Amino acid sequence: GYDGPSGLGSPRGTLSFTANGSQTGTLYNGINNMCADDYNDLSSNGNKIQIWQCLGGASQNWTVESNGTIQSNGKCLALITPPTGNGTKVQLWACIGGDTNQQWQPLANGEIVNGSTGLCLDNHGGSSTDNGTDNGTELDLWACNDDANEQWTLPYSQPVALDRIISTYPAPATLCADDYHGSS
Repeated sequence: GYDGPSGLGSPRGTLSFTANGSQTGTLYNGINNMCADDYNDLSSNGNKIQIWQCLGGASQNWTVESNGTIQSNGKCLALITPPTGNGTKVQLWACIGGDTNQQWQPLANGEIVNGSTGLCLDNHGGSSTDNGTDNGTELDLWACNDDANEQWTLPYSQPVALDRIISTYPAPATLCADDYHGSS
């Protein structure tokens, strides 16, 4: 909510000062110490995306863009097409503006929904048989079920429809943005 010319509002870390609203970092899975990983840190079309123990290396460096894409090495997280429903694998592919196979919507519960299928990004290795900790398991899509294998922590908090806008300035107060008198 920061407006530079007027000085009103509070900047949110470095996010307020980026040109496109993007932020880069690790994409953590809800399974303990597992992260989305670009196989061998390659940038070729079709490169598989896997789950791997969080090591903080370049292959686990993701950029969440304000246009709804999630990128690594300048390529977008995309579906292998045509999508076939549950079990559709994800891959890296050249970013194509407006392609819903490359659009992702984070939800308040930590799930990330694909724009063309309505299915969630899934560490399907997170089934009851292997608990999602097998390095190298390819990520796929699955019906959203609120399980830990579909819970993701983005490199930064992205507001969603149900979030509040909160300020803690001046400390220790916690204040919320409010629609004065509920006016439209």
